[in-house]
Amino acid sequence: MPDEAQQAVEPPKPAPDYTLGSVLNRHFDVEFHAARRLLPVEAALLFFRHPALYRASGGTYPLTRKDWFWAVVSMLWGPESGAKKVFLKHPWAEQMAEACSAEKYVAMSGCASSGKSDFMAMWAIVNFISEPEACKCFVTSTSLKEAKGRVWGSIHDYWNGCVISLPGKVIDSEGLIRPIAAQGEKPSQRSGIELIAGAPSKEKDALGKLIGFKQKRVIMLADELSELSPAILEACYGNLVSNVDMTFTFRDTKTLADDGKSPRFWRSPLSGFQLIAASNFKSFVDPFGVFSTPKTSWRDVTVETTSWRMANGGLALRFSGLKSPNFDQDYDKWPIYGRKLLAQHDTQGRNSSTFWRFCHSFPAPMGVEDVVYSQQELLQGGAFDRVVWSDKRAVRLAALDPSFTSGGDRCMVHIGTLGWTTDGKRVLQLDETHHLREDVTDSRPFDRQILDQYKAICVSRGISRECAAFDATGAGISFGTLITEVWGEGLLAVKFGGAASKRMCASGETLKEADKLYANRVSELWFQGKEFLRSEQLKGVTVSLGDEMCQRKFKLQKGAETRMQVMPKGEMKAEGLKSPDEADAYFILIELAIARFDFLPEGMEGSARKKEQEESPALQYDSVYQDEIGSFE
Repeated sequence: MPDEAQQAVEPPKPAPDYTLGSVLNRHFDVEFHAARRLLPVEAALLFFRHPALYRASGGTYPLTRKDWFWAVVSMLWGPESGAKKVFLKHPWAEQMAEACSAEKYVAMSGCASSGKSDFMAMWAIVNFISEPEACKCFVTSTSLKEAKGRVWGSIHDYWNGCVISLPGKVIDSEGLIRPIAAQGEKPSQRSGIELIAGAPSKEKDALGKLIGFKQKRVIMLADELSELSPAILEACYGNLVSNVDMTFTFRDTKTLADDGKSPRFWRSPLSGFQLIAASNFKSFVDPFGVFSTPKTSWRDVTVETTSWRMANGGLALRFSGLKSPNFDQDYDKWPIYGRKLLAQHDTQGRNSSTFWRFCHSFPAPMGVEDVVYSQQELLQGGAFDRVVWSDKRAVRLAALDPSFTSGGDRCMVHIGTLGWTTDGKRVLQLDETHHLREDVTDSRPFDRQILDQYKAICVSRGISRECAAFDATGAGISFGTLITEVWGEGLLAVKFGGAASKRMCASGETLKEADKLYANRVSELWFQGKEFLRSEQLKGVTVSLGDEMCQRKFKLQKGAETRMQVMPKGEMKAEGLKSPDEADAYFILIELAIARFDFLPEGMEGSARKKEQEESPALQYDSVYQDEIGSFE
């Protein structure tokens, strides 16, 4: 380390000067842009697109794409620009600009009023006007109406409030900004800024605009990604990402290479596709949570984490309201989260799910929401992880949640493996999920079609009847009769109706009978996975399954015993929640492992459990273990 005296005499590094005359006339070769008759803002846009061109033309300041972005914003929307709509640069926006200037994928998890929409509007406009003929910016929101109060409203206001006339025409009714075409030509549909309604109900229209789209540069700005269809993300990864990255090389007009003889070249990489997503963080398994999945694990991301590297190679930023730059000032200096909003959120309580989402911008911890399972619980239990099997015997299991009417709930099948991991833990891992559908051209009854599909899946995987289960609730009784006639006896019939069982269940450090803990059988089936999660014995949970597990609420039923009761399906549908068919099939799979293969949470091998087994022994299918598979990788 240099001593203090040496540091004192070193001149400070110059800070970029963004005044209109200084940026362009003082820090790079004036002759360069004068010869091309470029206005200062045009030159700034050119260097924003190709920062290396600035150095190649004799520029000596270490200005990056981020610096040129702020130069453009300052000229066109800065406080001293004369613009009708002013953009105030704040510390959070600087972080956003730095990430978006360097990364292909950027996730911005932000509290309410974190400035996400305004920044995304600026990024879309500056990128488009820097190359109007070859840049397409797609902007998503749930609907055109809601977008006007979000990112599209910001784009509209900044475009019309700019200090100069920008090269495009706003068609507000269509959520579109088209480039201005040459006289006699039609405006190009391949460039501009276009709003896409990305809600699940608008999925088909959205995909029609995205699939197959090609352009030199495509930027997707996914506002409120948590509320959008997962298909939007799939279209980006599967199609738009094929727009190739480019690297432009410029020869230095002023200096030679280090050898003093060869020409010096400056290279400017430019992404052919960029995806920037923003949301108030809601769930680890919704589209935004999937996009921002860490390179390591969600277990490494806490409420104190402000940024992390994502599995897709990009960068995630998180802006918590409690860490707003406004709280470092004596007053709310910037138009972002501040004292007024915090006071409003405090009325909800700092342990409420609302406070966690719109202030922390992070999923609420266990116990904050009255749901059976929480996102944090699944993550801490390693439910989304995969395992490495040992060479001990293992068995494959199958579970079916049938729909008993054509066009009713979904028919879901889960295939799982019950076995031992290399670290000696007995684990149930979900391997496959199948959605069974009716073939309207098949003359066989609906129930028979579903049964035949289920049987075919099991037989092709070597799964015997004793290793398969189905929902026998209500109409499932007659379905069970059909199974016996067609496939034979041996499948486990699981009923969700009626009272809870007498099976011993964990209650803290003690064991209690299930009917003392749960109001009914469906509550018992749903809750019995929690102990396995705590001991990290459930693996392979998918995004969609995790979402269903975390949406069902419960309440406490008070009486002689305080018991837990899950929300009935009718109430779930009344609240706009879909039927948890995938989750029901998963809990049938867990029940099969418990009832027939004595699958126990670690720590429940005590005397009380042993007594229960002596009174009602679980079936042991050693022959199945021997004959079926052995082990699975």
